[in-house]
Amino acid sequence: MLTECHNNDGSYTCECKADYQSTGFETDSITCSNVNECEKELDDCSDNAMCTDNTGPTEWYTCECFTGFRDDDATNAGRTCTDIDECAEETDDCDVNATCTNTSGAFTCFCNSGYTGDGRTCSDVDECATEVDQCDDLGICTNTDGDYTCECPDGYSGDGYSCVGKNIKHFPIQRQLFPIDELANTIILKTVMFQNFSKFEI
Repeated sequence: MLTECHNNDGSYTCECKADYQSTGFETDSITCSNVNECEKELDDCSDNAMCTDNTGPTEWYTCECFTGFRDDDATNAGRTCTDIDECAEETDDCDVNATCTNTSGAFTCFCNSGYTGDGRTCSDVDECATEVDQCDDLGICTNTDGDYTCECPDGYSGDGYSCVGKNIKHFPIQRQLFPIDELANTIILKTVMFQNFSKFEI
């Protein structure tokens, strides 16, 4: 029975039991139907919980925290639900080479710099093979786990990102200047020697 009967003086009345509402009358009887507290938002479940309607008689509805939330009140389920920080509690499934970021009710995984993947699985990026390194054109690129190194080849110096030849010697150009008088005497001397030589040949 969904109704309760109350005897009155010379008559009686009927009313719906708790968690039920009247949906009409049929002759001298009352029709009752279940009240869905979840649909009508009459429940007191947490915003982070699922409300499930029941037909009674002990529970009119139940509350259950969503996945990713923890129920902090064991005696009154689903009323107080707090976010679980999977990253801090290390219950995430991110790759060891990924960064875990907590979100409301969940978490995200992103591969660290130098790695590629979906965050759950990350693999090393070979910067040397893919030619995304910043080594000098003359530098030697060596791939490492999650990174790479640069070094200059033999005969060059630098940090690998910039290499310069260390065995190249620069010789400065020296110009020899003669005083005007010394230069004139040299020209005259050579002229006299040439004339004498010419006379000797004749």
